Amino acid sequence: MQKPSKLEAEARAKLGAAARVRRLARGLSQAEDQERLEQLAKELDAQAIQLEAQAAALRSKAPSTAVPAQGDSTGKSPGKPH
Repeated sequence: MQKPSKLEAEARAKLGAAARVRRLARGLSQAEDQERLEQLAKELDAQAIQLEAQAAALRSKAPSTAVPAQGDSTGKSPGKPH
């Protein structure tokens, strides 16, 4: 199983690739080539969205690592006699 941070990094890479493909497409003179690259960019965007969703799902399933604001592992509040 991959870590959410790795999935998010892959998603960012795919979004960056999609942006580069779109810039490249604008420089092409053939409409057919532009359309083909635009389709590739859409596929990369879709893959990025899927990776982001997987990362979010993993984060929501991960146990909380937050430290309780008050008390310790005994459940007693600080400042009160133990």
